[in-house]
Amino acid sequence: MHFVDPTQLPFILYETPYYLAPDKRGARGYVLLRETLKKARKVAVAEVVIRTRQYLAIVAPFENVLVLNTLRFPDEVRSPKELDVPEPRAGAAKPAEVQMALHLVEEMTRDFDPRLYHDTYREDVMTRVKAKIKAGETEVITPEEPERPASRKAEVIDLMALLKRSIEHKGRPASASNSQKVSHANGKKASRTRARAAAPEKRPAAQRRKRA
Repeated sequence: MHFVDPTQLPFILYETPYYLAPDKRGARGYVLLRETLKKARKVAVAEVVIRTRQYLAIVAPFENVLVLNTLRFPDEVRSPKELDVPEPRAGAAKPAEVQMALHLVEEMTRDFDPRLYHDTYREDVMTRVKAKIKAGETEVITPEEPERPASRKAEVIDLMALLKRSIEHKGRPASASNSQKVSHANGKKASRTRARAAAPEKRPAAQRRKRA
């Protein structure tokens, strides 16, 4: 849709990140977009449909990959004005208390390292699971069926051609579009197809032979 400065995005809008990887035909466009975003220090604002729901999202470079992070729409975020919180002057802290708190923050400040933090809840659960397995307190369950791969591959967009068309049409008024319709980069509407499971053919029951 467009590009923005990432510092303008409130962190409260961020929802779920996804790694993006190109297929064999999209490697060149992938690298071009990644390196361009790095040098411009911008993120791309986009709309994406995951399963059957439309999301607002951003695409940003992270190390050597592109990351798509879904965002909450503004109407999904509660306004802080609805909360009953004290005003800055109400119950103001004493200068000595603020100074002591600042000193504590400085003492506890360090570089962020995600390896220092662990999901203790998950570790406790896994410890309990292993204990049950060791004690024989287990049940046989039916494994979930793996997700079937999509039958159709996404269309690979020629990024250079798209850039040229964008420059040629710069300044023209954008036509209204329905946010519920998904369109390819070439302007053609994507058709939605529903896969129907083929019912097994009914075969006549085998006739029993009578003994002579």
